[in-house]
Amino acid sequence: RCPGGRAAARCCALVSAELATDRVAVYVGYELRGGRSGRHNASRAAMPLGMLTSSCRVITEVALKLFDSIVDRGQMVRRLGICACRVTEQPDLPPEPGEGLQLSLFDDAQSQLATWSEIRRQQIRELSQQRAVAGIKKRYGKNAILRAVSFSDGATQRERNCQIGGHSA
Repeated sequence: RCPGGRAAARCCALVSAELATDRVAVYVGYELRGGRSGRHNASRAAMPLGMLTSSCRVITEVALKLFDSIVDRGQMVRRLGICACRVTEQPDLPPEPGEGLQLSLFDDAQSQLATWSEIRRQQIRELSQQRAVAGIKKRYGKNAILRAVSFSDGATQRERNCQIGGHSA
């Protein structure tokens, strides 16, 4: 399983509840060694995002970096958890250009503000897209919008969306 899919699900939950986070944690549990009496093996790490966000792109990038940095490639992964830490209410819009921006004495302030404005524009666009997807899923169900990989052989997302607590509804 890909941690990116789990991160996207967390982002959708954040957007639909109008919440945001500034920290992401990843937990990777491995197959027990030596049968049932074996010791639990796990890796975990957390990383700050640097800003309050519910952006799928930002959260997924950080979650994948964390996963790549902590996973033991020699062991079989059995459990994967992604947690949005320090969750608070989502502000309506990202901060204005220059608001909360640390300027450098050695860089051009105009170019920094232009970069910040472009980032803000992208965040507003992504937030509106995420809200639209969350609205469609709320109105028409979880299977209304799926990734293409959910239609490949062996994919289970469509069936899992119809279950309640892992059991057939």
